[in-house]
Amino acid sequence: MSQNNMTSMKPLILFYGNCQMHALMQIMSPVLRARDCDMRCVPCFLPDIIDEAEFTELVSRAAVIVTQPIRQGYRGKSYLHTQFVIDHADANARVFVCPSVHFAFYHFDSFHGPQLPNTLVYHFRALCRAHAQGKTPAEFMAQVLRNPEWRTEAELLEIAADNIAELRRREEQMRVEFAHPSVTIVPVADFFAQHFRHHLLMHTLNHPGKFVLQHLVTQILTSLQYSLDVNTDIDPLSDSGQCLLYECVRKVMRTPPDVAYDATLPKLSVEGDEAVVEAYYASYDQFQTDTCALARR
Repeated sequence: MSQNNMTSMKPLILFYGNCQMHALMQIMSPVLRARDCDMRCVPCFLPDIIDEAEFTELVSRAAVIVTQPIRQGYRGKSYLHTQFVIDHADANARVFVCPSVHFAFYHFDSFHGPQLPNTLVYHFRALCRAHAQGKTPAEFMAQVLRNPEWRTEAELLEIAADNIAELRRREEQMRVEFAHPSVTIVPVADFFAQHFRHHLLMHTLNHPGKFVLQHLVTQILTSLQYSLDVNTDIDPLSDSGQCLLYECVRKVMRTPPDVAYDATLPKLSVEGDEAVVEAYYASYDQFQTDTCALARR
């Protein structure tokens, strides 16, 4: 598409990737609206996959693309991967590749599993084991959730260091794999290294909180020389739930003791660690879940 064609219409800002991309768009939207931009988010994970012709048209028309590393052959399609986006973007477009943020320090005991009607898609190995052993919710909370000595500081800091090292490894891989004049890599590892003990940066293993999202947005807008007047009040991915934060992790963090980090199950309007634990127990009982097997995942 020529430069004249790109400037004859509202500039399109295209976000493509997982739920983190939609969250970035929500935070960035006041700035983009003020610049009279069109915004479009294409999720890569929904059952209804966008067809190649429509996707190619969007990519080629976009003035700015914000995306993530997506492997070739993703979902059995030849056009959903990141290199396709780079190859089919307009010569004058800017492409920002953000990491798909995953950080296990806060919720090291959690894992992806079946989403039961009364749980998140995340489960907790210690909770599964407690349920399988016939322990009550109160016993799990006393022995694990609220036990500051359940894991040592050294063990937890090693998890954090491993997570940060993995973020750095992925960033370097992105710089090599997606090297192109139009591409800007948006890093996040140093931000985690600096702030992970001072803020709760993740709601779940792969749902970053607003501090992380705002950091990514700030880098993108600064590179574009756009205003930084973003929506700082919203925390988009909090709507999907907050995992349990064990007391041993809270002990390692340097946040004020009166700051609450209660777990939530938004779809049930359940808030608070005790209520969330009881909801998991009730769901496992109702659906006769083999929590012993689940804990071994």
